[in-house]
Amino acid sequence: MRATFLASQACVPFLRQAANPHVLTLSPPLNLDPKWFAPHVAYTLSKYGMSMCMLGMAQEFAAEGIAFNCLWPRTNHRHRRHRIQFPRSHPARIAQACIVADAAHAILLRGTAKHAAATFLSTKRCCTRQA
Repeated sequence: MRATFLASQACVPFLRQAANPHVLTLSPPLNLDPKWFAPHVAYTLSKYGMSMCMLGMAQEFAAEGIAFNCLWPRTNHRHRRHRIQFPRSHPARIAQACIVADAAHAILLRGTAKHAAATFLSTKRCCTRQA
């Protein structure tokens, strides 16, 4: 969480000069249901901390037009083409990386004004915005 905060803050002077400034983290939508904390408290706290950094910095830098967003995979997906292209790798992980990469690309191409402080969930059909 500290790295997310410090790296994002360090980039702000450069982002102020960008045409479409974005910071995007791989962190989940906030959900305080205890089931998400039970199996891995430290990991969940770290990821939720990243999401809270994005929410806070989105508000802090909204007037400057810098978007701070989160992206999180909804589920694991498996695609036949990945099993063929990468027979030695774990297909679900490769497919997930491609889906998340496509979703990140789509988010970073969007205008910053409409999508500041948004959490997106990646799906097979790119990404959906989470309220």
